[in-house]
Amino acid sequence: MVEDNKEVAAILSEILTFLKYKVDIAPDGETALDLLKNKSYILLITDASLPKKDGLSLVREVKEMYPSMPIIGISGYVDSEEFISAGADAFLAKPFFIDALIKKIFQVLNKNLP
Repeated sequence: MVEDNKEVAAILSEILTFLKYKVDIAPDGETALDLLKNKSYILLITDASLPKKDGLSLVREVKEMYPSMPIIGISGYVDSEEFISAGADAFLAKPFFIDALIKKIFQVLNKNLP
């Protein structure tokens, strides 16, 4: 997960951990790319407004390197069209309900099953 707001990152991490996912948190796009290069992931959740490399640039780069990587964009400032055209598989506008996040996660992961 890529989120520079520590409180939001902690809440989302708790939710994902409760759902039995292992979570790594990157505070910026560059750190996220480093993690992706050194570890295998089944999903990327990223905010749009990030230091060092914004979420939209991150989505474009990740889709170039890992075309099948499911990505969920989250933002209170960027709209869904921008994230989807950058390559994200789904989008949630902040603030969102936990059940909406869970539903999006299951949708994008099930879409990518063989």
